[in-house]
Amino acid sequence: MLRNPNGLRRASQCVLQNAIRTMYDNPYIKTFKPKKPPSPTFHKQTTGLTGLFVDEYAHQNLLKEYGRLMKVLEQIPSHSSYRKYTEQLVKKRIALIQEEPDIQKLEAKIGMGQIEEVIQQVFFMHSFMRRKKFSYSW
Repeated sequence: MLRNPNGLRRASQCVLQNAIRTMYDNPYIKTFKPKKPPSPTFHKQTTGLTGLFVDEYAHQNLLKEYGRLMKVLEQIPSHSSYRKYTEQLVKKRIALIQEEPDIQKLEAKIGMGQIEEVIQQVFFMHSFMRRKKFSYSW
């Protein structure tokens, strides 16, 4: 039994405050940090998907992520079929990004949903490849 009921009250208040946090306020989840809202002239204000924010600089970010993925792919042996097919896909998409300045048309050409989803997919592929290169599974 606690001698100081105020100490228990303060501890329970602290626990309740932490339990009420949303995923946007949680300091341990970096993915859902609040982003700067897009400019009013941008063609869309939301993606409509929870936790996926609008990216006004999608072309630059997508090229940057594909560049990172290519650097990791270079560390995998050239005879690996995964490397061959992934490099082929990445080079095709880089060409699409460089030739199409309109984001909506680029989304239609890629055919994988919104451009923010494609960026997220490339990020996940990059993190997968960083782990895969140490498994020597080729």
